[in-house]
Amino acid sequence: MDKNGVMRFRLESDSEITKGLYSCLILLLDGTEADEVLSVKIDNLIELNVGLPSRGNSRVNTWHNVLISMQWRTKSLGEERGICKTIQVP
Repeated sequence: MDKNGVMRFRLESDSEITKGLYSCLILLLDGTEADEVLSVKIDNLIELNVGLPSRGNSRVNTWHNVLISMQWRTKSLGEERGICKTIQVP
């Protein structure tokens, strides 16, 4: 989170597939406000044609896990700065 409350994300991974998945989420969420990051739902990922939720071991689970991680970190930083108090992360 920058000094203006805008979220900034970066990634590190040895896997090219993982880098690609993370990059898509970063393109969507980097530069947005914390509340926007926290408002993204798994259903929004379906619209991106990355699979269906709750379907065993698939790439959508990776997207979901990364999204949840991004949201938890956003919420934590937002709470520290008094920005995110009411939104619950799944």
